[in-house]
Amino acid sequence: MLEIVALIALFLVVFSILLLIHEGGHFFVAKAAGITVLEFGLGFPPRLWGIRRGGTVYSINAVPFGAFVRMLGEDDPTEPGSLAATSARTRLMVMGAGPFMNALLAVVLFTVMFMFPRDVPVGEVLVQEVANGSPAQEAGIQPGDTIIEVNGQTLDNESDLVLLVSLKLGTRMDWTIERDDQRFSVQVAPSFNPQDDQWEVRDVLVGDVVVQEVAENSPAQSAGLRSGDIVAEVNGQPLENHTDLIYLVNRDLGSSMTWTIDRGGQRFPVQVTSRVDPPQGQGAVGVIITTVNFHTESRPDLPDSADRAGLARIDAVGLTPTTVGLRFERRSDPPWTAFGNGITRMGEVLVLIKNEFTKWTSGGSPPEVSGPVGIGHIFVEVGQLEGISTVNRIQFFIQLAAVISMVLGLFNFLPIPALDGGRILFVLIEIARRGKRISPKREGMVHLVGFAVMISFLILVTFVDVTRLGDSLLGG
Repeated sequence: MLEIVALIALFLVVFSILLLIHEGGHFFVAKAAGITVLEFGLGFPPRLWGIRRGGTVYSINAVPFGAFVRMLGEDDPTEPGSLAATSARTRLMVMGAGPFMNALLAVVLFTVMFMFPRDVPVGEVLVQEVANGSPAQEAGIQPGDTIIEVNGQTLDNESDLVLLVSLKLGTRMDWTIERDDQRFSVQVAPSFNPQDDQWEVRDVLVGDVVVQEVAENSPAQSAGLRSGDIVAEVNGQPLENHTDLIYLVNRDLGSSMTWTIDRGGQRFPVQVTSRVDPPQGQGAVGVIITTVNFHTESRPDLPDSADRAGLARIDAVGLTPTTVGLRFERRSDPPWTAFGNGITRMGEVLVLIKNEFTKWTSGGSPPEVSGPVGIGHIFVEVGQLEGISTVNRIQFFIQLAAVISMVLGLFNFLPIPALDGGRILFVLIEIARRGKRISPKREGMVHLVGFAVMISFLILVTFVDVTRLGDSLLGG
């Protein structure tokens, strides 16, 4: 419980820093423009502590979440030194400074993420399952195929494939496939809204689960496993492919399992105890495995088949990938490369957001929207995951903070009343009307209604987050 409380506190600190930087953008531009800033606060009232400097109260408040800037006369142009009394250009700069700072922070965090030394899983991306009538099947892809490249980009692992497909929904992609030592190209068209029944029948990879490598001082070595051994059963359950073994090991982490080994035609049992927190790069039992002597069988889909694969299916193309021969490479980009990769990652996040809404408008289910509770739960879940190195955990936290900052900036640029984008819209209308302003009273009413709607929406999202999380909210 103490660990959970600490992670929640850490999330609140991170989120508050993102909001503080947003409000800091407004504050510094307003100060530079000569606007009177009445208060710059961390958290929300009631006030716990404050000090006045240069006509501004710098405060720490009781609600430990977020930050705010209070300027003189935000809607009243009659007050000297007020925000509303400045030129339209100045107001645009002040209002746009907050979202701009969030976007800038996202670039910085993404850059730091790519500079941070990290362990990247690397191996061959093998097709585990293909759904009947799916884009992958129509392109001629079969279980057992190895995906070498997508649109000219070499894949490190199945996560690369998931990302590239998610970025290219509705477009044709060029995949380089290897089958029986022969390479050829196919075109695959990921769908925004794949057929609901495509997984009713699937082609599955079935073969022998072979140990390729055994790590030093690992449970596998202690059990006497050798390279070339075939793992036929686990706790009496026959294995069809290597992802069956991955699933069973991850399901029973820390437990002793009976593996039936086939070595040179002789079968015998061994006891293997998986590790909850293994050395980096070794995995729970310390083996690299693959499926050999395989063939394809057509199967009806079962309720737990996706879970048993131990991997996420890519519904947009109708296949389940897996990474074989998995190893880890330590990578760290130089600053100039990391900066370019950070900009690219920002673009990818924007495309992913756009694709989610495109799927919705084209007949799919609405995108899942999470508020602070839902995002905080993700933060806590990652903090509690077993088998992840501290380095990779920190990298994920940095990436999550970058995405949150980017979304905050994007959301605040939207023309929503009460937010920065809504106020920017009124200034743009003023400019279009050649300086004729909408009355402050009318604008204030629009922002008030927008604020009420926004708060209502936030309460609804929070309620849905809490309902969705249930007992898991506090790790139950």
